[in-house]
Amino acid sequence: MNLPIFVASGFLGLALALAAAADELWSRLDAATEDDWPALYHELEGQGPAAVRRGLESFAEADLRGRRSRARLAAELGDETALAAVLTLLDAPDERVRRNLVRYLGRSALGDVEADRRLARLAELALDDPDAGVRREALQSIAGSGLASAARTLDALLTELPVQERQLAARLFVDLPAARPLVVRRLRAGLAGASEADTGLDGSGLRILMEAYGRALAETPGAGVDAADRAPILVGLRHPGQGVRVAAGRSFDQWISRLVEFGREERALELLDLFARDGLEAPQLFYRQANLLLSQTSRPEAARKPARLLVENYGAGEDPASLTWRFYGTHFLAVADFAAGEPTRALDRFVAAGRILERLFAEREDLTPSLQRSRSDFPRSPLGGAILVDRLQLLAIEELWQTLCRLAAGQGPDQPLVLEHCRRAHAALLRAQLWEFRTDSDLPGGSWDAVMDRDLAPRRLLLANGKWSQGKGGRALDLMTVLGTALANVCPWEIPGFRPSAGVAERWIDPFADPERLGIFRELQRERIAQLARERNTLVPGRAAGNRLLVATQRLQIEQRGLSAVNVAERGLSEDATPAERLAAYRPFADKRQPSSYASTLSIVLRDQGRSREAYELSQRMLADLRQGLPGTSDIWTEWTSAELLLGLASSLMDEDKAEEADGVGRQAVERLEGLENTMVELMRQDRDPENQARVAVYLRQTRQRLGNALLSLAVNANVRGGDPDKALAYFERAYELDQSDFMRVLLACYRARSGRDVEARAVLSTVEPAPRLYYNLACTHALLGDADLALDWLRRELTENHDTPGAMRRQKQWAADDPDLASLRDDPRFQRLVTLDD
Repeated sequence: MNLPIFVASGFLGLALALAAAADELWSRLDAATEDDWPALYHELEGQGPAAVRRGLESFAEADLRGRRSRARLAAELGDETALAAVLTLLDAPDERVRRNLVRYLGRSALGDVEADRRLARLAELALDDPDAGVRREALQSIAGSGLASAARTLDALLTELPVQERQLAARLFVDLPAARPLVVRRLRAGLAGASEADTGLDGSGLRILMEAYGRALAETPGAGVDAADRAPILVGLRHPGQGVRVAAGRSFDQWISRLVEFGREERALELLDLFARDGLEAPQLFYRQANLLLSQTSRPEAARKPARLLVENYGAGEDPASLTWRFYGTHFLAVADFAAGEPTRALDRFVAAGRILERLFAEREDLTPSLQRSRSDFPRSPLGGAILVDRLQLLAIEELWQTLCRLAAGQGPDQPLVLEHCRRAHAALLRAQLWEFRTDSDLPGGSWDAVMDRDLAPRRLLLANGKWSQGKGGRALDLMTVLGTALANVCPWEIPGFRPSAGVAERWIDPFADPERLGIFRELQRERIAQLARERNTLVPGRAAGNRLLVATQRLQIEQRGLSAVNVAERGLSEDATPAERLAAYRPFADKRQPSSYASTLSIVLRDQGRSREAYELSQRMLADLRQGLPGTSDIWTEWTSAELLLGLASSLMDEDKAEEADGVGRQAVERLEGLENTMVELMRQDRDPENQARVAVYLRQTRQRLGNALLSLAVNANVRGGDPDKALAYFERAYELDQSDFMRVLLACYRARSGRDVEARAVLSTVEPAPRLYYNLACTHALLGDADLALDWLRRELTENHDTPGAMRRQKQWAADDPDLASLRDDPRFQRLVTLDD
C-alpha cells in the first residue's frame, strides 16, 4: 500500500524527533552522576526499546561511566532487540560493565529468545571470567532466567566450578523446580558408590544437594519403593563428615514431613519400615517415628510406643548414648501427655528429661557449663562446642515446655514458678551463645528463634500441628500467646510485640538486675572480643587480606570500646536505677542479643486460623517496638522484619475486606523490600570479598523471592477484594519476573484464562505437577476455563487436605465464596455445599 506523501513524511519526522530526543537523553545520562541514573532511565523507558538499542550502538564511543550506564540500562530495561549487541560486548574490560551485561542475559523478560546461546555464554562466564563477582552474577542469571534448560546447565557446572562458587551454584540449583529429578539422579548414581568423589562434589556441595534430596523425592510419585532411592540417605547418615550426616538427617526428615503434608501419612510410616529393613539403626527410626506422629499427624497417642522403646530398649544404660536416647524418649512421652490434655503429668516428665540433660553435662567435664573455670581450659573444638550448644538449647526447650504445662494448668504468666522457668530458659540460651563464641561452634547459638525452630520445641509442635486436641478451638494458640507474655516478663526487648505483665519484680523482668544473667552477659562481651581477636589474627597483613583485615580490626575495636563504656556507665548507676537506665548502661551487652520474630510468626498462624484482628494488633505492636530501635538489630534486619509485618497487616486488612487500605500497606512493604534489594546489590558491588559476596547473594535471592510474594499478595487483593483485574495483572507481571516456580506458573495459567487465552492457559497447566499448595489456584484456573468438575474436585481437595482446624477452614471457605475466579460455580449445588459455613 502506498502512503500519501504527507503521511510518510509525518512518520519520518516523528522518527527523527524520537531519535533526537533519545540522543539528548543519552547526552544527559553521560554527564550525570550514578545517583541520577534511575530518573533518566525512567525517561528512556518511556521512549521504548529503540532508546536502549541506540545507547548500545554508541557503546564503543562512550567513556567508562557511559559504558557502565548503558550496561546497567540493558540489565534493567533491555528487550530481545538488544541481544545481538550485548553478546558482542561481553568481553568488555570493566567488570561492572560485564556484570550488568550478564544480568541482561538472565532477564526472564527475554523469554526463550536464543535460550541455548544465552545459557552457553553464561556458563562460559561462570567458569572463565577473571572477576569473581561476574562469575557469581552469571550463576544467578542462569538460575533466574526461567529457561527450561537452566537446571541442566547448573547441574553440568557443579563438577567444574571452584569450591566457593560450587556452593552458590548448588544452592541456586536445588531451588529450581526442574532440578528435582536431576538432584535425585545425581545422588542416586553418585552415593551408590559411597564416596563424595562419585557424586562429583566436595563435602559442601554434597551437603546442599543432600538437604534438597528429601524434598525432591517427596514430590516424585512412587519414590522410596526402590532401594536405590533410599541408598543416598543411608550412606549420608553414615558418612564420615558430620555436615553430610546432619544434611542427610534433615533430608530424611523433610522427605517424611512432605509426605505427610501431601496427605500420605501411611506412606510416610511405610517408608520408615523400609528404612528399618535396609538396616537403619533402630533408635534413629524410633526417634523419627515419635517425632513424625507428634508433629505431623493427628495421632499423638501413637507416639508413646516408639518413645517407650527409646527409653526401655536403648536408654537403660548410663553411658552418653543411652542417656541421650532416654532423654529423647522421655521428652516425647511428655509431649504426648501434653497433647492428651494432661499438663501435670507432662510437667513431671519434662522435669525428668531436664535432669537427664544435666547428667549428660556431667558425663563430659569439658562440657560442664560453668562460668568459674579458667578460660584457657575451654575446648576450642567446633564439634565439642556444637554438642554443648545443642544441649543448652535443649535445656531451654525443657524449661519452655514446663512453662506451657503450668500455663495449661491455669497459672498466669506473672506467677513466680512460670517466671522462673522463663528466666532459666533465657539463662540457658545466654550460655549457649557464650559457648558459641568460645568454641567457634558452627551451630547457631542462643537466639530465641534458633531454639523455637527446633524439632522438639513447642512452637514447631503446637503451631505447626493443628490436629492436636490442644489445637482445636484455638487452645494451642491461646497458650502460645500467653507464652509470649511470659517470655516478655523476663527479657522484654528480646520479645517485641508482647507487653510484660504489670508488677513483675525486677530480678525477673530486668536481666541486668539478675546477678546470674548479668554475669553471663559480661562473659559474652569478653568472649566476643576474644573471638574477633582470633579471627583477626588469622589474617596475614598484605594484599591478600585486603579489606578483611581492616574490617576485622574495626569490629574488634567497637567491642572493646563497648566493654569500656559499660565499665564507666556501671559506676554511675544508683541502687534504685530503673530498668530503662540499666538497659542504657548495659546497651553494648544487650546488642549481643537479636530480638525474636516470635510475634511475627504467631501473627501469621493467628491470621491463618481466622483470628485476623488479633494478628493485626500483634503485628502493630511489634512494628511499634521496631520503630523505637531495639538492641541487637541491624538496619537490614529491621527493614526485612518490618516488611514482613506490613505484609501481615495487609493480609489482615484483606480478610476484613478493606482492599484500599490493604493495598496501601502492602505497597509500603514492597517499597521496603525494593530498598533492601538495592542495598544488597550495592553491597555486592562495593565488597569484593568472595565470601561476603556469596553471603549477600543468598540474602539477595531471598529478598527477591519475598518481593515476588509481596507483589503477588497485592495482585490477589486487587483482583478478589478490589475488583480491579488490570491492577492485579500489573502486580502479577512484576511478581512473575522474580519467580517462575510451579506456584507462579499455575497463577500464570489463571491470569491467561482470566484474559480468555484458554489455549495458553492449558499449555502452562500441562507443565505443572499438582501439589497441595497448588490446589486452590488449580480450582480457580479450571473454573475460569469452564472445567466445572475439575474445579470442584480441586476445591474439595483444598478444603479437606490443607485446612485442619475450624478457624482455617472457615477463613478459606469465606474466601472461596467471594472469589470472582470461582463465580461460574456459585449456582452449582456442589459448590454451595463446599463453601457453606458450619454452625
